[in-house]
Amino acid sequence: MAKMSIEKRQAATKQAAFNLLDDLQHMRDVVAKIAITSGDLRRLSNVLRRLLIDESGDLPKVASPRLGRTLFLTAPDIDSMTKQVDEEGLYFASLGASKIFGSRVEVLTMYMNWIQPYQGKDEHIKLEGMRGEPDTELKRVKIEEFLRQKVLFFANTWFTRVEILKYVSNIAGGVHSGELKTTNQQNLHRLRQLVSYVMHDGVMGMQMHTAPFRSMTSEIDVNAVGVDLVLAQVLATARYITVSLDVMELEKAIATEFG
Repeated sequence: MAKMSIEKRQAATKQAAFNLLDDLQHMRDVVAKIAITSGDLRRLSNVLRRLLIDESGDLPKVASPRLGRTLFLTAPDIDSMTKQVDEEGLYFASLGASKIFGSRVEVLTMYMNWIQPYQGKDEHIKLEGMRGEPDTELKRVKIEEFLRQKVLFFANTWFTRVEILKYVSNIAGGVHSGELKTTNQQNLHRLRQLVSYVMHDGVMGMQMHTAPFRSMTSEIDVNAVGVDLVLAQVLATARYITVSLDVMELEKAIATEFG
């Protein structure tokens, strides 16, 4: 079967290109939003799934005939951090930068021994032992590597971006509210219960919810207590896309195309 010419591929993706301009502006609006909600991020997961995952993603399809090469995305260079997490016996780790409630959030880790004092308490408590790291170095990666990056660690398991986006959009109400069928889905759901970024008296902080430490059936209303660690990765994914040089070059090319 003959390959489509660049002109034909550009024409075939014209509507997707027009939509992409809208999508990127929406993503920037959400990334910049101070009073962000869990609903904003659940809906954003649907946009990200369409751009990056569904039917190989609209973003590379739009980019290929307009850039004439493979599109690269900006991503954190976290290989050394993932190795450190594997070696240090952490309870959880969240890697990747974004702004939540106006404050920059970079790397968050918590050791097992910091968890022990809280396991017998029912009340919500402020998270102690939060460790903020300096800005991570950035690198340029293909979309496939971007999606495969390990960005959340919990229950002795690493979760990748693609796994998180699929979970939020398919299970956690981004597009569908589905049944938790796999162990990884159950653990992502449980992680959402444990730690949230919250606003208190106008200041962003952390909140730990202790009941899920003791029971898999004890749950909180995750949509009422700020931004949990799983949704924070949806926000970080959008941020990295919008600051990627190739994406900005693609935007200019599309804007020129539509005059």
